[in-house]
Amino acid sequence: MKAVEVHNAARSRWDQPFDPEMSDSDVERIMTLEPFSQFDKSRFPRYASVARIIRNDTRLVHYKRGELMVRQGDYGNSAFLIISGVTCVVIKPGLPSYLLGRASTKRRSILKALWRAWKPPQFSEIRDSASSQAAENLTLSGEDGQARVTFNNLEGLLAERETAYLQPGEFFGVIGALGRFPRQVSLLAMEDVECLEIRWQGLRDFRRYDAGFREHLDDLFRRHSLNVFVKNTPLFKHCDEARIKRIEAAAVFRTFGEESWHLKQKSDDQSPTQRLAGEHLIAVEGAPADHLILIQSGFVRISENIEKGHHTLGFMGPGRMFGLPEMVHGWRTQEYSRYPVSLRALGFVQTLFIPGRVLEKELFPFLPPDQLPQRPAAWTRPSPLTRKRSNGLHGDLIEWLVEHHFING
Repeated sequence: MKAVEVHNAARSRWDQPFDPEMSDSDVERIMTLEPFSQFDKSRFPRYASVARIIRNDTRLVHYKRGELMVRQGDYGNSAFLIISGVTCVVIKPGLPSYLLGRASTKRRSILKALWRAWKPPQFSEIRDSASSQAAENLTLSGEDGQARVTFNNLEGLLAERETAYLQPGEFFGVIGALGRFPRQVSLLAMEDVECLEIRWQGLRDFRRYDAGFREHLDDLFRRHSLNVFVKNTPLFKHCDEARIKRIEAAAVFRTFGEESWHLKQKSDDQSPTQRLAGEHLIAVEGAPADHLILIQSGFVRISENIEKGHHTLGFMGPGRMFGLPEMVHGWRTQEYSRYPVSLRALGFVQTLFIPGRVLEKELFPFLPPDQLPQRPAAWTRPSPLTRKRSNGLHGDLIEWLVEHHFING
């Protein structure tokens, strides 16, 4: 992005500071904390200095013991730095929906999701008996117009759950903030906690201008994302801790596209082929299938080469993997395997690449036969008459949904 575009974007978002009450003394105090005290201030432009980003894109937030700080499933637009206090991460099983104040939901198809988007909800709220029974363990309060949930019996709540604890100086919420997709876990204050909340634009600028901070967050994202993915994927459940650590150590974190893609206007003068050519390639059709690609955030277009252009076959979102059948086939037959289709970033995409040679040593030999794909993925070309895919959508409709970023929505 050009400097003038960054300047204008910063100025427009700073018309409404994250916390209008942020004082000079607050800014000075935050500047003395790591990692901000370690930044090379000369690398930040004058219109987006460290002090200005802190003043306009951060705010101080306080939580009391037992308060819910982050709710699993909520979409994240900011990250947090713990200044004081201890925070508990609820890994598994997660807190039930009735404790989080959320009705259980079922995953909808694309068409149903679009239909719901234009149809107002029939009921404004749903409660069940479980939520009523849990009420005695909850306290609801408000601060600055925001609802707060406090769990009165922390020890009982966490007794049968796997947890981790974050100390002062640690970040959380980075994955949701950078990818702007749902929080993967819930977090609770184990004692009175003070946090610095950083909205995603400020986090983006800190990463852009300070290489050390960018590397630190990318490493944090890689470790936490892969850890969550491994814990929730049956493919890895037969691996012992030592093999898991070797797989995690070999994973490479890679991003594709621009973080501010959604701020750019799309030209209607461009043809679909021209727009597709501008999308960042993640995997190329026909290239060696030597890495398992995990989609951590964002969405990707699946396309195949047809004559002089590409045809969209579908898309993939967070939590999906690509290349496994081809890699297993190559390992079994000792034949050269290639990716059957291409992947392109729709906007900004964060991925993890795991080398095939590592999986051939640490994973494939230890999996039961029924856990491994029996043959390469069957990416079939749509009929020129119907162009209908297995997901029930007409090929032209898929193309339209992808082109206009309804998939991202």
